[in-house]
Amino acid sequence: TSVGDRAFSECRSLTAFELPQHLTFLGNAAFDGCTCLEQVSIPNTLSITGANPFSGCRRLNSIQIASDHPSLETDGRILADRQKKSLICYLADQAETVYEVPQGILSIGSGAFSGCSHLKQITLPDSVEQ
Repeated sequence: TSVGDRAFSECRSLTAFELPQHLTFLGNAAFDGCTCLEQVSIPNTLSITGANPFSGCRRLNSIQIASDHPSLETDGRILADRQKKSLICYLADQAETVYEVPQGILSIGSGAFSGCSHLKQITLPDSVEQ
């Protein structure tokens, strides 16, 4: 039911990963440094996530998640906790140099922008508290 902290860290050949349907917890930096990881599929059972599980995943460009997921959401560029109104991670493979965090986000998770070498400017809305 859980993937621990840094469990797949530095698996540099990993390109895609489908998290199992029974998974409920994804640990801190679980895929840290998986520099070839491009795509991740997240099950509806995953409701708790640690600090950016995809930190340092420079090629990550797709997180697949059901639109009716009870606690997580994506707009194609970020993974967010809809209940806590927290930005968990920004997909590092985005070519954008400027990003505006959506209004309503209350917090930015630890390492949320890790590996985002293209970004030069981030604009935070007034809603961000931490």
